[in-house]
Amino acid sequence: MMNQYEVPALLADELPAIGAELKMVKSFGNVLGSVRIFTEYTNKMVAIHQLEMVKHCMCLAEQLYVKGNNLTRNAIENVFVYAISSMRCCCSKGEWQHIQSQMPVTLHSLYVQQVLKSGL
Repeated sequence: MMNQYEVPALLADELPAIGAELKMVKSFGNVLGSVRIFTEYTNKMVAIHQLEMVKHCMCLAEQLYVKGNNLTRNAIENVFVYAISSMRCCCSKGEWQHIQSQMPVTLHSLYVQQVLKSGL
């Protein structure tokens, strides 16, 4: 099981482009801040049509959710999964279909549950 203190290090290792920003998060164990930075990066990758990196980010989010403790899982659900719907507006219908088809099973299930709850 991965705790909230391991999240920034894993994200920095996997995504060096956000490493410096992760170090600036006020509290080292601030998993919400780390996941926000990760989510913003993923949104940026969607906006610039870097679909392979988006797929990598989705797989990383799934890994954090599956292996994370309750705080980590809650951060992924309440920040990353919540933001998936807003990613849709930054890409074409074909790109969105590709992103959804590449989304890991658990992450896609969480996304569908959230969409159904919100009635979007």
